[in-house]
Amino acid sequence: MCGRIAQTETPEELADLLGVSRGLEEVSHLGPSFNVPPSKILPGLTLDLDGGAKWAAFEWGMLPSWGNFRRPVISARCETAHEKPMFRHAFRSRRCVIPVSAYYEWLTGSGGKQPYCIRPADGSPMLLAALYTGGQCVILTRAARPDIAHIHDRMPVAVSRLEVWLHELKAAVAAFAEADRMELEFFPVTRRMGNPRINGPQCLDPAGG
Repeated sequence: MCGRIAQTETPEELADLLGVSRGLEEVSHLGPSFNVPPSKILPGLTLDLDGGAKWAAFEWGMLPSWGNFRRPVISARCETAHEKPMFRHAFRSRRCVIPVSAYYEWLTGSGGKQPYCIRPADGSPMLLAALYTGGQCVILTRAARPDIAHIHDRMPVAVSRLEVWLHELKAAVAAFAEADRMELEFFPVTRRMGNPRINGPQCLDPAGG
């Protein structure tokens, strides 16, 4: 699932769109990026001590000190995260939202792997449900919707309102189905963006367009 994302807005633009400015100085140094791989720093939203939303910087991927993990874990299944030792405490009390413009998924076919861009059709940010420990985060995934399941059988969990996911655990679980109500568009993009050093607007151009 979702091994690359795009964040085409600046943190200041995201703050205006989402109506949250608290903590903006923590992420203001992070510029737009069209091809973000794991281990990079992402701007995200979590709760302040008084229960208000605030910005924070998160490294994408968790690498626990225990266990034989060769590389960071970048995603967790929403169906089982609440019971897995690695995620269950974060699921209860350390939830965050990662706003993205799009995510990329690879369709495997006879001609090799073809990357696809998947994003909200109206151009609004996609609010991905995530968990964090320290300064590291994982993005939650769920079974893919029928309209994009031919590309990959998993997709990130998206929520329509960040406060629902951040505040109330019971409501947060109910929010898992909200991506079904979001109109998505998807299209193939250049295979060159498989290289994370290829990072520009061309990553989001339809292939052959």
